[in-house]
Amino acid sequence: MKLIRKRLTYANVMSSIAVFLILGGATAFAAKKIGSNEIKGNAITTGKIKKEAVTKAKLKNGSVATSKLANGAVTSEKLADNAVTNSKLADGSVTGNKIGQGTVSRGNLAEAKLFPRAFALVEFDGTVEPGFTTGIPNATTPVEGTYCFDLAFAPVHAQATGEADGEGNDMPSVSLAGTETGLINCPVGTDVEVEMWDTGFDEETEEEFFLVVW
Repeated sequence: MKLIRKRLTYANVMSSIAVFLILGGATAFAAKKIGSNEIKGNAITTGKIKKEAVTKAKLKNGSVATSKLANGAVTSEKLADNAVTNSKLADGSVTGNKIGQGTVSRGNLAEAKLFPRAFALVEFDGTVEPGFTTGIPNATTPVEGTYCFDLAFAPVHAQATGEADGEGNDMPSVSLAGTETGLINCPVGTDVEVEMWDTGFDEETEEEFFLVVW
């Protein structure tokens, strides 16, 4: 013990304290967090970032530009429902081949009521020609020259034209259920009534005609 005391000089004590202070300071520095101002520019490369370390919450709004996205990187399952609104579509960007068959109905079209909903070439006996008919069934004929049609929709307008046969004296007239004139010879439940009139003999007649319904 006496030997140790003899060797404890002022210089030995101060040098020992200095060593402890240096070691303690280095430990404290290593334990301290490294601030962004202590990182050299471009020092952190992609390979130094842990997988999935950068979350959505860490991205600044607008920080990922379109030019930074790889081609085909954003797939349909990555888009939230209703994320692409009409204002995000460029004019003319949706072409006809991008629209699914049957996805656009009359209700999606402006002025949809201007488009006919059904048409037919009707024979003298009330049957319709399949190749020239859409949406109109065969007619019933309660009396000669009267054709009654039951449709799958409520018509708002109808027009008939006599088939050209060289006579020029067959004139059709059309009546709709629920209108002011109403039906004349067709039973209740009929939607459209067509009467063919022979102007030469001034009487009803059985003749072919074209019918268009809106």
